[in-house]
Amino acid sequence: MKSGRTVGAILLAKSGDVAVFGPLSDPRLGAMVLERKWFAEVKRRRIGTLSIDGQHYTVFCVPTDAGEVLLFNTGVDDALATFLTTVDFAYDALAGLIDDPDCAMTVIDREGHLAYVSPRHQAFFETDPQAGLGGSARDIIGNTQLDRVLGTGVAERGDVQNLHGVSRPISRLPVMQEGKVVGAIGRIALNAPEEIEGLTLRINELERDVAFFRRLAGTGQATISGEEALAGNSEGARRVRMDAAKAGPLGSPVLIRGEAGTDVAQVAYAIHRTGPRRDGAFTVVNAAALPSSMLEIELFGCDPGAIAGADAKASKGALERANDGTLFIEEIAALSLRHQELLLDALYKREVVRIGAASGRKSDFRLIAATAKNLHGLVEKGQMLPAFLDRISPVVIDVPPLRARLEDLPDLLSDFLKTAALRHHHAMPDVAEDVLPFLKGQAWPGNDLEMRQAVERAFVVGDGETMRMVDFVPRRGRVRAVDAAVAPKGSGLHAATDALGMDLIYDALERCGGNKKKAAAQLGISRSYLYKRLAEARP
Repeated sequence: MKSGRTVGAILLAKSGDVAVFGPLSDPRLGAMVLERKWFAEVKRRRIGTLSIDGQHYTVFCVPTDAGEVLLFNTGVDDALATFLTTVDFAYDALAGLIDDPDCAMTVIDREGHLAYVSPRHQAFFETDPQAGLGGSARDIIGNTQLDRVLGTGVAERGDVQNLHGVSRPISRLPVMQEGKVVGAIGRIALNAPEEIEGLTLRINELERDVAFFRRLAGTGQATISGEEALAGNSEGARRVRMDAAKAGPLGSPVLIRGEAGTDVAQVAYAIHRTGPRRDGAFTVVNAAALPSSMLEIELFGCDPGAIAGADAKASKGALERANDGTLFIEEIAALSLRHQELLLDALYKREVVRIGAASGRKSDFRLIAATAKNLHGLVEKGQMLPAFLDRISPVVIDVPPLRARLEDLPDLLSDFLKTAALRHHHAMPDVAEDVLPFLKGQAWPGNDLEMRQAVERAFVVGDGETMRMVDFVPRRGRVRAVDAAVAPKGSGLHAATDALGMDLIYDALERCGGNKKKAAAQLGISRSYLYKRLAEARP
């Protein structure tokens, strides 16, 4: 498309004087300017046409402080001329395209110099309105690829370019004059429609993953660190492992979100092990397990005599113990507003002030927090400081509940069994075919922790050779009273007594960590009788 060339201009001054610039020798052009009806129409539309003796002109009306300037152009492309002359609001349409708030535009000349940037978007491109134009586009817009089309002359549509950490759709169009490339126009969608926005978010995620694996390949590591973060091959488990591996080397605070019982502590430890503070201490504080006054001492420490009844010696808090290491706070939502302020201050200043102390001590640690609560909801209720939430959550990892990754059960069962066998110095038992279907049929409201405890309990009450479904059947726990629930209805006193005796046996085994000799001693029965009762209870 040809935009034509300007062959001259006429200034109609506010005083009524007319001045001609350029090779506009035909006096009739000046006369047309004075033709009120024609001039009024051109002034209204800002664009007009004029033909004299077969010469066609496209006229642009530009208002200035001195008056109206009419620019006369010849050789305008037929399509453009048709648009300009037939669309009553052609000037406004072009202005809207050039200064679209949702689509930034840049123009470079044949030398790759920046010729134009849509004014409202200069801050986005980080250009100086005065010094930016005329300079090298690559120097001004660091990662621009607009000059690429100068060499190829081929339009690039539907490409994606990363700008300020966000991928955005971009089009690059060459500008042609007489078959030669004289410049290029770039249009970048800043506010993409929802479907494009979703695509760009996914592209951003994939680009980050690719960048991560490239860095990983450069280190010579064969596998992803953080593999121990969460067992299993489900999509959820793989995502947690990858997120933990990527978060580890960053060194920034991490917020782990997961329901009660999910293995957030293991994820936190995996991040610590792959981070820059891996050689430092991994200090754990369960904020929900301590009353507020005790929690403050546990976190920040206490100077001698600062609190009545406290130890006469100075007490280091978790923040001090975690210096040069990692502080993991379970259920960060349990911190009071005062605790949040103190912890926020410690994170900023990298020092902690013990209770009763006049000065601070070095406290440079990495914070990893976990919660099962909606922290944004707590902010809305005034129970959490917005600045505190922002500070603890630059990186967020979501751990899915066990019910969302049942395909991981075989791996979890194997891991938990290995742990139980090591703890009890026992060989790994076989697993009967009915165990996994039974486990997959459970709701697991307590998530990984509930399953871990179930496996431990089944290991303890089993025969040590083969784990069966019956070993997982929930027991009644602590004995409160003999009632109709102890044995099937109508089974009689003898059956109820037998059932109650088995409950006592199971309780004793749990208390003794599966040690049958100790359990028998506590119950006042022989080991042979204990083995006999356990054998009778199995199908």
